[in-house]
Amino acid sequence: MKHGFDVYACTSAADGIASIRHGFAPDVILFDITMPETSGYEFLENLRDVALPCDCLKLALTNEGQDAEISRTLKLGADAHIIKAGYTAHELVTLVREMIETRKGFKAPSVSAN
Repeated sequence: MKHGFDVYACTSAADGIASIRHGFAPDVILFDITMPETSGYEFLENLRDVALPCDCLKLALTNEGQDAEISRTLKLGADAHIIKAGYTAHELVTLVREMIETRKGFKAPSVSAN
């Protein structure tokens, strides 16, 4: 458990897709646009082909920040395109928590960063 979240890390986009196909139902999927084997764009396209068992947030966490890249990310189904350099780790956790609360309609317990 990190900052009040259960964290499940996948080593690749294919790993993430496979986990979801096998029933993993995350509240949030954080991914980068630039990944070794598959781009974040391809990952989003593949996610569309998977019947997600949840209403999860899909958040691109990347340093790719051109308007065209942001637009493409959102058009492919991401809920947000977050520029890494714009946030500290604590700010990012707070942002994700607020996004979950907004989506789910409840307040998650407050957890301070260590």
